[in-house]
Amino acid sequence: MPELPSVLAARVEPWFGLESTVTAVESLSARFRRVRFAGAHLQGRRWQAGHEVEFRVDERALRHYTPACYDAAAGLLDVIFFLHGKGPGSAWASGPLPQDRKCL
Repeated sequence: MPELPSVLAARVEPWFGLESTVTAVESLSARFRRVRFAGAHLQGRRWQAGHEVEFRVDERALRHYTPACYDAAAGLLDVIFFLHGKGPGSAWASGPLPQDRKCL
């Protein structure tokens, strides 16, 4: 899994990150959670089935996820997270998500 020194991760994110806001969180089951991100920076992107987005989930770790739904006109992106209980991505997605996020 991608990890960077925290100093480097902090410098990379502002250049490549797309600002967005968590607008909805839905528990689909005990181990699946759908999170909706929205923002003007998400509008007009060309994500398609099989593409991925990357999130910085802690000071050093980056994790890749596949968008479950994307509306380019509205700037909406849904990601379904599998909460397997291991690792920083699962811990991040199962906890309280900060409202302002960046996806890379």
